[in-house]
Amino acid sequence: ASSEDLIGDKNYAFSIQGLLTVPLFDGGLRYGLRRSAAAVVEQRKELADAAERSAKLETIQAGRASTVAETALLVARESRDLAKEGDERAQRAFDEGAGTSVDLVEAARRLRQAELELALRELELVRARVAALLASASCSY
Repeated sequence: ASSEDLIGDKNYAFSIQGLLTVPLFDGGLRYGLRRSAAAVVEQRKELADAAERSAKLETIQAGRASTVAETALLVARESRDLAKEGDERAQRAFDEGAGTSVDLVEAARRLRQAELELALRELELVRARVAALLASASCSY
């Protein structure tokens, strides 16, 4: 029906339309999107490989740090034992009259310093072992 007056006494008007759209050329959008998606997938694979390499390297470095900390602890223990022996010798020398009180104080200072160094090396060893454990741990989430 139409609101326009037509010749005659009845207002009939019909209109039927159809639209068919066929894209002949989309400007390469579809192929561009496909290449872009493939590049993103490749980028994610490379990022995953880099993360895996980084994790392996971190595990190796943590293991080496633990070994170095153990060696440093052994050296600190030997240094402490030598400082203890030096302190005992300084005490004997002072008791026999061959040493001075300055020698006693210096030997005691060296012994305290060696004991402090030993305690620090023990702490470093514990830290290195914890870091190695965390680096080699695998999380499921």
